Amino acid sequence: MKTACLSLAILLSMLTGVRCSGSRPGQMPQQGLQGDALLLKELTNEERGKHTRSPLRGNGTLDEIARYHSLDMAEREYVSHINPGGETLTDRARKFGYVYTAIAENLAVGNMTITDVFQGWMSSTEYRANILSETFSEIGIGIYVGKDGQTYYTVVFAQPL
Repeated sequence: MKTACLSLAILLSMLTGVRCSGSRPGQMPQQGLQGDALLLKELTNEERGKHTRSPLRGNGTLDEIARYHSLDMAEREYVSHINPGGETLTDRARKFGYVYTAIAENLAVGNMTITDVFQGWMSSTEYRANILSETFSEIGIGIYVGKDGQTYYTVVFAQPL
């Protein structure tokens, strides 16, 4: 029975293109980072270390916010900090109950390695600044593969209140 359930879960994830679970507030499970998301966090903290910055701590709520935005971008096939309905990062933080003094996000879409995504962000003045900012102490990461076959990446950086 256990094997049948696992096989069904794998099949469903292959058919839907899901790389991370959950879809909307209240349904998104708290879980630790795995795979590509964990590597992205490690690359971020490694780069911060090279610039004498403190490592960022993972935050489950920020992970949920990031996963929610990656899922939304994938489902509606757009890439923007503001969704087609006008929802911003601050709106998403409020929706998930995250209270902060500073918040920012990095986005990417495409079929590339995590290293390529990270290097692209380091080549962007704004995204590099987010990665290296001493203002932020926490990080959340969401990665989702859409029905279009593209991978949508969201990283949220924040300083809690």
